Amino acid sequence: MKAIEASFRQDCLNHVKDPTPWLVFSDWLEEDGQSALAAAYRNRRFRNSIGMEMVLIPAGTFWMGGGGGQPGEKQVAIAHDFSIGVYPVTQEQWWALMGNNPSHFSRAGEGWNRVESISDADLKQFPVESVSWVDAQEFLYRLNTREPSRDWEYRLPTAAQWEYSCRGGAASPHDCSFHFYFNQPTMICLPTRPTLTATIHQARAARACTWSGQPKWARTSRTASGSTTCTATSGSGARTSSRAPSASSGRLLALSW
Repeated sequence: MKAIEASFRQDCLNHVKDPTPWLVFSDWLEEDGQSALAAAYRNRRFRNSIGMEMVLIPAGTFWMGGGGGQPGEKQVAIAHDFSIGVYPVTQEQWWALMGNNPSHFSRAGEGWNRVESISDADLKQFPVESVSWVDAQEFLYRLNTREPSRDWEYRLPTAAQWEYSCRGGAASPHDCSFHFYFNQPTMICLPTRPTLTATIHQARAARACTWSGQPKWARTSRTASGSTTCTATSGSGARTSSRAPSASSGRLLALSW
């Protein structure tokens, strides 16, 4: 990565709500011949064909594993930009692609009585859960088939991408010394933290469990109340877990540019 590109990206991370640095960088990328990436910076939030909302995360570095006032011991470089899901995959989105709903908390699930008072419209927006790793891979395969692209693909996010996204642009040892997740699941949305961290953390879910893979240009997406994370997967090293992240783990789908 060129030094000027790294500077542009850090400026974007420092001004998440201000569109100016993002648009300035997109113009520079266009002039540099990187038109596809320029388009991603102009439209950093988008919805895919089944309604998943994705957000662009600029490449950068951070100290991984910090918390409780202690910074992480390992500085990790996120070499490529990627997009990650703002919310978990919903039951409606899963149904649209897979034609079934394996969720415990659904009309036909074992927990049907727990959501009996929830309207059908609201229940569709619940995160899909009770999904196996194999199911998640099939979901990704179908999504990549539905949205073929030479530039990116859906896969599960790496552990580093996940923590980096949740930290919302923190780069220094001090800024990376705080916990980026809640000890217990919560339904409280903090209006004082509408940052990249909060947006993605509602969960791209601080899902405690992550799958790894080497991205090329990939996109990622996440579930709405803390369930399955689907990502475009473009590489090796997928963790052979038998389960997808649970509702309390909150991971996302990630696309790398």
